[in-house]
Amino acid sequence: FKVALGKIVVIMEAINEVQEKVTTLRCSSSTDAKKLAGSIYSTYQSNPDNDIIIRVIGAGALNQAIKGVIISNKFFAKKGILIGVQPFFQDVSLNTTAIGLKIFFLSI
Repeated sequence: FKVALGKIVVIMEAINEVQEKVTTLRCSSSTDAKKLAGSIYSTYQSNPDNDIIIRVIGAGALNQAIKGVIISNKFFAKKGILIGVQPFFQDVSLNTTAIGLKIFFLSI
């Protein structure tokens, strides 16, 4: 029993470590794209090793998120960094699916 409990603790610590390296920004249809762009930039500046994920639900929110990424690309281009986006589906609840946009950075 102690061995199984020890393995569970190790697994939970690994999960917490992975979660600490991901910053999730939530975006809605009323989100200001310029403020989202600033959040993306400042999140990257504060910890460039963290993954950034933008979570959206709905077409309007997706539109604002993409605009925010495009605007933030201008900030990063000045520093020689290109932004890429990898979209994926994310189950939020039993009847709700969100779209996640993983932001990745490429040095040029």
